Amino acid sequence: MDVTAADVDRIPLSNLRVDRGAFVAVWAAAERRLDDEAEPDWHTAGVADVCRWLAQATVRPASGPWFAAPAPATSRPERALPERIDAEWRTAEALACRSATCAEHAERPGWLDGVCAAFRWAWCGEGGPPLSVMADSCTVITPDRG
Repeated sequence: MDVTAADVDRIPLSNLRVDRGAFVAVWAAAERRLDDEAEPDWHTAGVADVCRWLAQATVRPASGPWFAAPAPATSRPERALPERIDAEWRTAEALACRSATCAEHAERPGWLDGVCAAFRWAWCGEGGPPLSVMADSCTVITPDRG
């Protein structure tokens, strides 16, 4: 999925606790990595899932209808709003604690870690970005102003 200027324009600033430009750089890097990988990188997929949801993005699959990005931890088809984001982040953290003792997420190793890392960074404002982003490999996408 390409992150477009229209996607950037729709990001509610109330959904982020980090600079929008930094958020977009991480989101775009995650999407690029997912497009380039032959095998799924589940950590990156978890980061992309959180970014899509926080940005209230529309997922555009290669075939089939477009749809609003679902909440990453619960898969609920609800738009990301601050009160929902907090609940979703707490659910992801609780799942991460529980998954240490069960094989619930074994088919997607690293996905839940990516989800939690993205929430901690973008929503809680804690720590660094969940993916390293090379400045020279990023396309900077600026929102339309005109």
